[in-house]
Amino acid sequence: MNRLSRLSRQDPASETDCNSLFRRQIDEAAAVAPFANLAYMASLVVILTYTVPPGRQTLRWLGGALIFLVLANSIRVWIPLRWRPSKHTPRYDYVGLLVEVIVVATLDVALFALLFHDMDVFRDLVLIATMAGIMGAGTVTFSSLRSVSLTWIYIHGLGVFTVLIVHAEPHFRVLAIQLCIYMFALTVGAVYLSASFQRRCLAEFQAESERQTVALLLDGFEGGSRDWLWECDTNGRFSHTSARLAEVAGMTVDELQQLTFGQLLTRLQIASSPEGRAAAAQMIDKLESSAPFRDTVVPVHVDGRRRWWSLSGNPRVLESGVILGWRGVGSDITERYVHEQEILRLAATDSLTGLPNRRAFGVALEEAINSRAPDKQVLVGILDLDNFKSVNDTLGHPIGDQLLLEVTTRLRKVVGSDMCSRMGGDEFGLIVCTSSRDDPGVIFDRYLEVLHEPFFVEGNRIEVRATIGYSSAPEDSTDADGLVMLADLALYEAKSTGRNRVGKFSPLLRARASARATALHELDRGIEEGQFDLHYQPQV
Repeated sequence: MNRLSRLSRQDPASETDCNSLFRRQIDEAAAVAPFANLAYMASLVVILTYTVPPGRQTLRWLGGALIFLVLANSIRVWIPLRWRPSKHTPRYDYVGLLVEVIVVATLDVALFALLFHDMDVFRDLVLIATMAGIMGAGTVTFSSLRSVSLTWIYIHGLGVFTVLIVHAEPHFRVLAIQLCIYMFALTVGAVYLSASFQRRCLAEFQAESERQTVALLLDGFEGGSRDWLWECDTNGRFSHTSARLAEVAGMTVDELQQLTFGQLLTRLQIASSPEGRAAAAQMIDKLESSAPFRDTVVPVHVDGRRRWWSLSGNPRVLESGVILGWRGVGSDITERYVHEQEILRLAATDSLTGLPNRRAFGVALEEAINSRAPDKQVLVGILDLDNFKSVNDTLGHPIGDQLLLEVTTRLRKVVGSDMCSRMGGDEFGLIVCTSSRDDPGVIFDRYLEVLHEPFFVEGNRIEVRATIGYSSAPEDSTDADGLVMLADLALYEAKSTGRNRVGKFSPLLRARASARATALHELDRGIEEGQFDLHYQPQV
């Protein structure tokens, strides 16, 4: 039964597709039913002529006439539906078909029950074989509608099974068992055929929807949308020249037809920037390996202005594997790209000073450590302004912010190839990549010297000094977060021993910090557990 469930399970479809599928199932039954009924009537004539005993002519004429009337009415109803749309809803037609199947199947079983075993064994076998054939033919006829097909199978099957079981002869019981096996096989076939029909119809609906979507996009591309099509042969020469592509490239269609895809990109100076060269190398690699590429962003220059394009392409391949060329789409994404880059810049920039922020500092430090040459060292310095809090407290935060801008201006004068970022408050981070032989103290002294001259902010003369603590990779650590923490320890030590100086990290500072942290923890725990006795002593 799990197998049957998988056969009958369909992918989720929209309500519109479900309605169209139901209509298609009804139309399929309407196309087959009239001809199947004619064949069925011919078979019934043969059966009534051959199997009905001579003494039961009334049964022959009455049963035959009744079934003929039902089938004739069915032909009258279903034949018009083959050539023109139904005037009724699909549900109405479905109910009519289901009622017809129930009536015909019931009459078949009744006729079988009346005729069976009143004849010789050869006529019984003909009758049983005919019923088996009717069951199989009806299963195929109504295979587009699983519920109708299963109704046909089980009314016939259960009816014939009951008739066979009623008779006591052993060979009839064997036939009853064989009938059960036959019903199971027909059920599997009905479920499979119905599921296959549904999958085929849904695939056709999806293909039609995609065709309409593609047609709409093509109309939009060629009708002045922001996107365009491009197509070239194996030599790169354009086999389809889009007016929209010519427009955004700043040339005419005739000029575009004389160029190859590569010549167009060269004319648009794609290789004039590092990111353009990287994009060109990526596309060349894809073209040489006949692999598709998608949403490759390339910088171009059109009429002296820098623009950004997004290009996608797929190889045009025959079933034999022969490549005919390339086809793809492109779009001008300048506005979106510039907006996205601005968002990324703001996310990595301090809003007050315009310097890189702590997040950008961490990324740059990771890159510097990973790309460090064996004979180089990476210095991490933390610069903190001395007594900056007093400026905010006495002159106000607007003056403090303006002072930070003035400090940033001076730091920029000496930063050179180093990186200077604002870590927060009055704290700045410095990354210096230099030779292992250079003296870090001399390098960081430049940042202190540039701050010696007083600042004049809105009529206020302010003297600011700074203290720097630093650590180095690989001497102290090769972990970015670890280097910043060690530089902080060096800064704390330098401030505690005089300020306005450069302090170097040493392992002793780590040991002191660890011991101090341990002592503070033990003091807190001792106070909580009442391990101290308080004694007052007079002061003289």
